[in-house]
Amino acid sequence: MKAIEVDDKIDITAIFKTLWKNRKWYAITLVSAGMLGAVIALSIPNTYKSKIILAPELGNNSFTDKFSGLASMVGLNLGNVNASVDAFYPMIYPNVLESTPFVAGLFDVKVTLQKGDLKNITLYDYLTKHQKSSIFLSVPSLFKSSKLGGKHSPVTDTQGVLKLSKQQQNVKNTINGMLSCNVDKRTDIITISVVSQDPLVSATLVDTVAHRLQQYIIKYRTSKASSDLDYALTLQKEAKQQFEDAQQLYTSYADRHLDAVFETPRQRAKELENDMSLKYQIYTQITQQVQIARAKVQERTPAFTVIEPAVVPVQKNGPARTIIVLGFMFVAFIGTSLWALAKK
Repeated sequence: MKAIEVDDKIDITAIFKTLWKNRKWYAITLVSAGMLGAVIALSIPNTYKSKIILAPELGNNSFTDKFSGLASMVGLNLGNVNASVDAFYPMIYPNVLESTPFVAGLFDVKVTLQKGDLKNITLYDYLTKHQKSSIFLSVPSLFKSSKLGGKHSPVTDTQGVLKLSKQQQNVKNTINGMLSCNVDKRTDIITISVVSQDPLVSATLVDTVAHRLQQYIIKYRTSKASSDLDYALTLQKEAKQQFEDAQQLYTSYADRHLDAVFETPRQRAKELENDMSLKYQIYTQITQQVQIARAKVQERTPAFTVIEPAVVPVQKNGPARTIIVLGFMFVAFIGTSLWALAKK
């Protein structure tokens, strides 16, 4: 039997002829897709982007090293204050910004719209009542707006579990979409950006987010040292009171038995004096521990350098309306081509 030869060559000329015969359909579909894309693109509200660039302080122990040297000159020992390893590194900062407690804390942030007369409204009210939407989403938005209201802040039950309503969860997801945090792996430079429909809201919110992130990091890194300082201050207050009581008791007894002849009053005065001296030594040692604890808090407090502050944007960030229109036309071209070839 002779082998059957299969012609697997593609006739490019025939394909172009087939497509050219349907040029009227191309004109109809491309024009229609372009008009539809233009309507959708024009219905999407403008957005504005504002950003802040921060450079965090990492692994800087120079303060402790200098303080340790000075402390050793006066007989103090700071100990190994750098023994603990900081697990809160910049690469997890984006996770902090996406966390529910952090985002929910932004619900009550006061914002003022640059375009309009709305001033000092909460971010929650702005996102639920004053956000513009595409005309294709306006009908569902009207139904949602009629049910707005209630508390802005999430509810925490007796076990400390955070509970969000459905509306609060939607607002949280909206804020997550507005926020962005990028960390350079080589330099640890942090770039925080916010995209919203109002330029002043973008600048206000990104400044608030950056400030709260810094406070969050400072609180985390200094929590143990601050707790130690509070405990040392409590002990210092108690030791001071005990020393003052012992001093008052000694001076009062010594004044009453100033001309004592017998040995018993003298011995009692000596005991009170020794007790006063012991209380003073304890008070002095605890005071030194307070100074050490303060040094640790200062050493653990990170510093942030603002490389680029928040600026109210002038030019819009989006949407890219030309790309939207071209995208619709491209899809129409591909669909028409597939339809013409399948028909042939």
